[in-house]
Amino acid sequence: MSPASKPLTEGKAKPPFQSAASLLTAIAGQFRSKSKDRDLAGQILAKAEERAQAENDMLGLHFAYQEMIRLHNTWRDAFSDALDAAFAACYKQTRIAEKVIEAWRQEYPAKPLPTHAGYEQMATMLAKEGNYYRAVDVCRQARHEGWPGNWDWRISDYIKQSGTPVTRISATGITPIWTH
Repeated sequence: MSPASKPLTEGKAKPPFQSAASLLTAIAGQFRSKSKDRDLAGQILAKAEERAQAENDMLGLHFAYQEMIRLHNTWRDAFSDALDAAFAACYKQTRIAEKVIEAWRQEYPAKPLPTHAGYEQMATMLAKEGNYYRAVDVCRQARHEGWPGNWDWRISDYIKQSGTPVTRISATGITPIWTH
């Protein structure tokens, strides 16, 4: 096979994987369940990230980061670096969110956006660390961009957990503002 051929991602029939990144991400997902395979899964996901960046494949990059989040969250209690690695993947995924929305709407115009593990997990991690202000900002950003999720409930819950007073900006009191 020539180095330029792509039999798993190109051909006459619709390929099962739309890109090299999506194939690598699927393979890495198979190595998530055993701690001894964590490093291998991480290496495969690093290659998926590299391929997606090289091919400007925003959806491939989004799902590679999502699998990184899952991988590292699975092992956060067993490996000292897993929590930081999960947060880093969340950060990377949120940084490309708007480009992913554009790519998703081009590729799947009739389908709603998928959930965004990066925003969800980042907000949860920040709240667990007591950084409610930043967790609320993350939820507001996700809601603003249009990602599906229980953002309003999360915002309300994080504000309650923070113990910070909430003021109202309307006579009806519908729109809470967090004073900080």
